[in-house]
Amino acid sequence: MAEEKKIVERKKVSFDKKALSSRNKSKIEERKAEVEVPELNILMGLGDDETAIMIVRQMYFEELIETQQNQVDFMRNLVEGVLEAAVSKNAVEKEVREALSIKSPQVGEKINVVEKCLVEPKLTRQEIIYIGKMFPTVILRLYNKIMNLTNRGADLKKNSSG
Repeated sequence: MAEEKKIVERKKVSFDKKALSSRNKSKIEERKAEVEVPELNILMGLGDDETAIMIVRQMYFEELIETQQNQVDFMRNLVEGVLEAAVSKNAVEKEVREALSIKSPQVGEKINVVEKCLVEPKLTRQEIIYIGKMFPTVILRLYNKIMNLTNRGADLKKNSSG
Protein backbone atom coordinates (compact mmCIF):
# COMPACT_ATOMS: atom_id res chain seq x y z
CA MET A 1 0.00 0.00 0.00
CA ALA A 2 1.42 3.38 -1.06
CA GLU A 3 2.24 5.77 1.71
CA GLU A 4 0.31 9.03 1.55
CA LYS A 5 2.28 12.23 1.92
CA LYS A 6 0.89 14.50 4.55
CA ILE A 7 0.90 18.15 3.53
CA VAL A 8 2.08 20.31 6.37
CA GLU A 9 0.99 23.92 6.23
CA ARG A 10 3.60 26.23 7.66
CA LYS A 11 2.63 28.88 10.11
CA LYS A 12 3.51 32.37 8.83
CA VAL A 13 5.63 34.43 11.19
CA SER A 14 6.45 38.08 10.63
CA PHE A 15 10.19 38.72 10.23
CA ASP A 16 11.72 40.15 13.41
CA LYS A 17 14.47 42.68 12.77
CA LYS A 18 16.23 41.43 15.91
CA ALA A 19 17.28 38.52 13.71
CA LEU A 20 19.69 40.97 12.05
CA SER A 21 21.78 41.27 15.21
CA SER A 22 25.52 41.20 14.73
CA ARG A 23 25.60 37.87 16.57
CA ASN A 24 23.29 36.31 13.98
CA LYS A 25 25.00 38.03 11.05
CA SER A 26 28.32 36.50 12.10
CA LYS A 27 26.80 33.02 11.65
CA ILE A 28 25.89 33.62 7.99
CA GLU A 29 28.05 33.28 4.88
CA GLU A 30 27.54 33.28 1.13
CA ARG A 31 26.57 29.97 -0.38
CA LYS A 32 29.24 28.16 -2.38
CA ALA A 33 29.12 24.86 -4.19
CA GLU A 34 31.34 22.49 -6.11
CA VAL A 35 30.23 21.84 -9.67
CA GLU A 36 31.46 18.74 -11.45
CA VAL A 37 32.74 19.54 -14.95
CA PRO A 38 33.87 16.17 -16.32
CA GLU A 39 33.91 17.58 -19.85
CA LEU A 40 37.06 19.47 -18.85
CA ASN A 41 38.87 16.30 -17.79
CA ILE A 42 40.36 16.12 -21.27
CA LEU A 43 42.08 19.49 -20.80
CA MET A 44 43.65 18.31 -17.54
CA GLY A 45 44.55 14.81 -18.70
CA LEU A 46 42.46 13.25 -15.93
CA GLY A 47 41.71 9.55 -15.86
CA ASP A 48 38.30 7.87 -15.78
CA ASP A 49 38.42 7.70 -11.98
CA GLU A 50 38.75 11.50 -11.61
CA THR A 51 36.40 14.43 -12.23
CA ALA A 52 37.31 18.08 -12.61
CA ILE A 53 35.39 20.48 -10.37
CA MET A 54 34.90 24.23 -10.15
CA ILE A 55 33.61 26.21 -7.17
CA VAL A 56 30.98 28.91 -7.57
CA ARG A 57 29.19 31.26 -5.18
CA GLN A 58 25.83 32.95 -5.05
CA MET A 59 25.41 36.40 -6.60
CA TYR A 60 25.06 39.52 -4.51
CA PHE A 61 22.10 41.87 -4.94
CA GLU A 62 24.06 44.49 -6.91
CA GLU A 63 25.39 41.82 -9.30
CA LEU A 64 21.89 40.48 -9.87
CA ILE A 65 20.50 43.95 -10.62
CA GLU A 66 23.45 44.79 -12.89
CA THR A 67 22.85 41.61 -14.87
CA GLN A 68 19.20 42.49 -15.38
CA GLN A 69 20.08 46.09 -16.32
CA ASN A 70 22.51 44.89 -19.01
CA GLN A 71 19.63 43.07 -20.72
CA VAL A 72 17.44 46.19 -20.59
CA ASP A 73 20.29 48.32 -21.97
CA PHE A 74 20.80 45.91 -24.89
CA MET A 75 17.13 46.13 -25.88
CA ARG A 76 17.05 49.92 -25.43
CA ASN A 77 20.12 50.35 -27.64
CA LEU A 78 18.59 48.09 -30.29
CA VAL A 79 15.32 50.04 -30.36
CA GLU A 80 17.09 53.41 -30.36
CA GLY A 81 19.31 52.32 -33.23
CA VAL A 82 16.34 51.17 -35.28
CA LEU A 83 14.44 54.41 -34.57
CA GLU A 84 17.44 56.53 -35.58
CA ALA A 85 17.76 54.54 -38.80
CA ALA A 86 14.04 54.72 -39.56
CA VAL A 87 14.55 57.38 -42.23
CA SER A 88 15.26 54.71 -44.79
CA LYS A 89 14.37 51.07 -45.23
CA ASN A 90 18.00 50.21 -46.00
CA ALA A 91 19.23 51.93 -42.85
CA VAL A 92 16.68 50.05 -40.71
CA GLU A 93 17.64 46.73 -42.29
CA LYS A 94 21.34 47.47 -41.73
CA GLU A 95 20.73 48.42 -38.07
CA VAL A 96 18.68 45.28 -37.39
CA ARG A 97 21.23 43.00 -39.08
CA GLU A 98 24.04 44.64 -37.09
CA ALA A 99 22.13 44.22 -33.83
CA LEU A 100 21.38 40.59 -34.58
CA SER A 101 25.05 39.91 -35.29
CA ILE A 102 25.87 41.03 -31.75
CA LYS A 103 25.94 38.23 -29.24
CA SER A 104 22.58 37.77 -27.62
CA PRO A 105 22.15 39.47 -24.25
CA GLN A 106 21.57 36.05 -22.69
CA VAL A 107 25.04 34.90 -23.74
CA GLY A 108 26.63 38.00 -22.26
CA GLU A 109 24.58 37.62 -19.08
CA LYS A 110 25.67 34.04 -18.50
CA ILE A 111 29.33 34.82 -19.21
CA ASN A 112 29.20 37.83 -16.84
CA VAL A 113 27.57 35.83 -14.06
CA VAL A 114 30.09 32.99 -14.33
CA GLU A 115 32.98 35.46 -14.47
CA LYS A 116 31.81 37.22 -11.29
CA CYS A 117 30.83 34.14 -9.29
CA LEU A 118 33.48 31.58 -10.22
CA VAL A 119 35.52 31.24 -7.04
CA GLU A 120 37.92 28.50 -8.07
CA PRO A 121 39.70 28.52 -10.39
CA LYS A 122 39.69 32.24 -11.08
CA LEU A 123 39.49 32.48 -14.88
CA THR A 124 39.74 35.42 -17.25
CA ARG A 125 36.75 36.39 -19.38
CA GLN A 126 38.54 35.03 -22.46
CA GLU A 127 39.11 31.67 -20.76
CA ILE A 128 35.42 31.47 -19.82
CA ILE A 129 34.41 32.36 -23.39
CA TYR A 130 36.73 29.63 -24.70
CA ILE A 131 35.19 27.05 -22.37
CA GLY A 132 31.75 28.22 -23.48
CA LYS A 133 32.68 27.80 -27.12
CA MET A 134 34.26 24.37 -26.77
CA PHE A 135 32.24 22.98 -23.82
CA PRO A 136 28.96 24.96 -23.83
CA THR A 137 27.14 22.84 -21.26
CA VAL A 138 29.82 23.63 -18.67
CA ILE A 139 28.92 27.34 -18.74
CA LEU A 140 25.22 26.54 -18.52
CA ARG A 141 25.79 24.19 -15.58
CA LEU A 142 27.89 26.78 -13.73
CA TYR A 143 25.32 29.53 -14.45
CA ASN A 144 22.40 27.36 -13.32
CA LYS A 145 24.19 26.43 -10.08
CA ILE A 146 24.99 30.09 -9.38
CA MET A 147 21.35 31.06 -9.91
CA ASN A 148 20.21 28.19 -7.67
CA LEU A 149 22.56 29.34 -4.91
CA THR A 150 21.41 32.93 -5.38
CA ASN A 151 17.76 31.91 -5.13
CA ARG A 152 18.47 30.10 -1.85
CA GLY A 153 20.37 33.01 -0.27
CA ALA A 154 23.04 32.86 2.41
CA ASP A 155 23.68 29.83 4.60
CA LEU A 156 24.88 29.11 8.13
CA LYS A 157 28.65 28.98 8.42
CA LYS A 158 29.95 25.43 8.61
CA ASN A 159 31.56 25.95 12.02
CA SER A 160 28.62 27.95 13.40
CA SER A 161 26.83 26.60 16.43
CA GLY A 162 23.06 26.78 16.71
